[in-house]
Amino acid sequence: MVRLLSAIPYYKEDGKEYIHIQVHVKNTGEPLYRNVIIHYRDTPAWVNKSLKLIQTFKDHSLYSGSLHCSSAEFVVKYETDNGIFWDNNGGENYKVSATKMQGYDIGTVGGNIALYSGKILVQVFQKYGHILPYYGIEGTIYVKNTGKKKKAGFKLSCDRWATSMDLPAVYDKTIAVDGIVSSIEVWKVYPNYISIGDTPNTDFIFAAYLIDEERNITYWDNNFECNYSLLKAEDSEIN
Repeated sequence: MVRLLSAIPYYKEDGKEYIHIQVHVKNTGEPLYRNVIIHYRDTPAWVNKSLKLIQTFKDHSLYSGSLHCSSAEFVVKYETDNGIFWDNNGGENYKVSATKMQGYDIGTVGGNIALYSGKILVQVFQKYGHILPYYGIEGTIYVKNTGKKKKAGFKLSCDRWATSMDLPAVYDKTIAVDGIVSSIEVWKVYPNYISIGDTPNTDFIFAAYLIDEERNITYWDNNFECNYSLLKAEDSEIN
């Protein structure tokens, strides 16, 4: 019901230190009663910081905000009229710092993988007198650096999982915090144009995956088991 997307330390021009946090929540209950709170401490006392709603999608919403500190231990609390839900990093709490500290990450990704963006590009070709659309899916994935041997990408379907295809991602960069390498890698899915013929569905559905080959573990971001979707239209983004 609630999942940390990313927590990234940064410095403003005034030299002050912050931790920027993004959170995905599953849409449930009345929107008026939804609150996303970071319960955190950078001293022995625990305090709360409310996040701001950035965008609402079909099945989930994005919240964001910043903590005014250089390091913090925190959990994510999601309040709704259907109950209260937590992301506490599997009971270990999240620990993030702008500098190297024992037990803390320099930035982190919830669940080790998180979809950051997705988009459709369309090219139209004429073949044997028929106009055929070719679709290219591109996207950006945040990956926590769990080791050197790993793969990431999208698992995508145009027919509600009767069939599916793999769209592999490639490593793009590692986010740096004030010149220090963080734990967050950016991976890109680049468009390979595909023709799917005449299918009745109006959208693609997909999930992002990370395969940790060293530990033989696969992690998923499947939008709270609702999958992400992209309409079959030019410049369509996640809805």
